[in-house]
Amino acid sequence: MAKSFSFDLSGLQRAIDEVPDTVFRGAKQAFDDIKDDWTRASRDVAPLDTGNLRKHIHGEVDGTNLDTLVVEMAGNATQQNGSG
Repeated sequence: MAKSFSFDLSGLQRAIDEVPDTVFRGAKQAFDDIKDDWTRASRDVAPLDTGNLRKHIHGEVDGTNLDTLVVEMAGNATQQNGSG
């Protein structure tokens, strides 16, 4: 027999609406933590041959409100030889 349930989140939504700056700062901190975890995990599995990729893996958190927060990750595996 299937069970169903529901949550009344109106109180939570009201609290979020009353302190949007605090909620945004908390969410941004969570995204920063995610970025740091992804960076660490990516570096752990990157090849060791030259170490170039590991050095160039980085992330950035961008966004000005809860709806636009994103984590962007990038890495560069290219390496210039001595001639430029």
